[in-house]
Amino acid sequence: MRLSPLLVMLLLTACAGGTQPANCPPPPDAATMALLPKTDEHGPSLPPPPGKLEHPVKTVPPLYPSCALQMHLNGYVDFAFTLEPDGSVGDFKVIKEMPAGFGFAAAGSAVFGQWRFLPKMVIGKELATQAFYRFTWKLK
Repeated sequence: MRLSPLLVMLLLTACAGGTQPANCPPPPDAATMALLPKTDEHGPSLPPPPGKLEHPVKTVPPLYPSCALQMHLNGYVDFAFTLEPDGSVGDFKVIKEMPAGFGFAAAGSAVFGQWRFLPKMVIGKELATQAFYRFTWKLK
């Protein structure tokens, strides 16, 4: 008996834990997957991006996006923001989400405004400055 490719795909998907989640984009291609963080720890991790090293003093962990979790995807979001003189996050925007469309940007954006960082000091005075931060999600 020969199975159609569609039936084989459906059977493999069912064995892997169900069908593709509703309202989720298709899985990323191999080239995109190669750019994602490697699986080596559980839950969101928040390493500093290359370049500017910001020091959070208060964090609120982001949720793991449901589409990404159901599809077993790691990902990251880069934020550009104004580090206010009091250490709060102002005027932040997503500058990169990888892979795009799986909810990483929304999950990070939902909590990033609640974070606090060490303010920038110049000659003993706290100043607003442009800064960057990367949220990284990794599944075990």
